Amino acid sequence: MAEKKEDLAPIQKTVDVECPVEDAFELFTQRFSDWWPHDDDGSRSVIAWEPPTRVAFKWDNDEVVNVEFETIAIGTRVTVTHTGWHRSAAEVCTAFREFACSQLVLA
Repeated sequence: MAEKKEDLAPIQKTVDVECPVEDAFELFTQRFSDWWPHDDDGSRSVIAWEPPTRVAFKWDNDEVVNVEFETIAIGTRVTVTHTGWHRSAAEVCTAFREFACSQLVLA
């Protein structure tokens, strides 16, 4: 009998960056491979593309990353929600935070 996979809680990380929402979206989507710690074997597909407010990806292993961009007083709030994960969510959140602080803030 196949073992039932335990559902793991979604991981959500939010960072506020000092740039317009359009710039944050463009930098995030164009530099995705700079911060995402996956070996990209081509199994990722875009399941939502709503510039400049949302993009979402899905992997063959049922991981989904939803990224929302919201205009706020200082610039943009970027919220990443990772569901269906099977690897270290802490690794993903740390990599995203480092990317946001080093790339989006400098935009």
